[in-house]
Amino acid sequence: MYNVVESNVTNLTQILDNTRDFDIELEEDAENIDIFLDKDGNRIFMSDYLPEWYIFKTFTEYSSNTLNKEICFPKKEIKNQLFLLQLLHEIGHANDTETNKKVREIVSRKVDARNQWAIKSIYYACKYRNMFFLKNSKVLPKWYLEEYTKIRAVSEKRAWAIAIKIAEDLKVEWFDIFDEYTVWFMNMCLMTYEISAINDRYLSGLPLSSKDINLFLENGGTELVKKFI
Repeated sequence: MYNVVESNVTNLTQILDNTRDFDIELEEDAENIDIFLDKDGNRIFMSDYLPEWYIFKTFTEYSSNTLNKEICFPKKEIKNQLFLLQLLHEIGHANDTETNKKVREIVSRKVDARNQWAIKSIYYACKYRNMFFLKNSKVLPKWYLEEYTKIRAVSEKRAWAIAIKIAEDLKVEWFDIFDEYTVWFMNMCLMTYEISAINDRYLSGLPLSSKDINLFLENGGTELVKKFI
């Protein structure tokens, strides 16, 4: 169901008409790629908003890779109305060093816990000749889901806050990316993150609150909710 909501957001970005009064272009050479905005010869390069050592890289989807220090984007969407907004969101993630550090710490603890649990699972599976232990070893630890859900919510909101700040700076320079879809799109993205977190909690056996269930119902998750009624 989360994929359905995410797909609807993606479809929207593909059908909106481009109403910008400036151009978005790529500057490429053998080693680097940059994105610049151009309005009547006035240019602003988006690399100016990247943290040190970060680069742009074309890929099939938008992402911020804090380990490789890459901001990825689909080249084919550069003329899309919401391209710049999504790019700024990923730049926001890259600039949120405080939250990125916390995320890495939580993920590192999860990896250690999963490795220890996997060793125990293999041991008990062999001892009791029961694959149940191996199947259970694939479930994410509940403590991880609880902590990661909270930090991811903070991360996404902070990334949008940074994106909005950059957009406001661009507006001062006469590059206005805000339109009637901007706020709606950001809210829709935040909702998909929350639905994804609810899905993870459900799969790992954590209890769902009435708020969780209502969010599922409002967004097409009727079949899943029936399991709790």
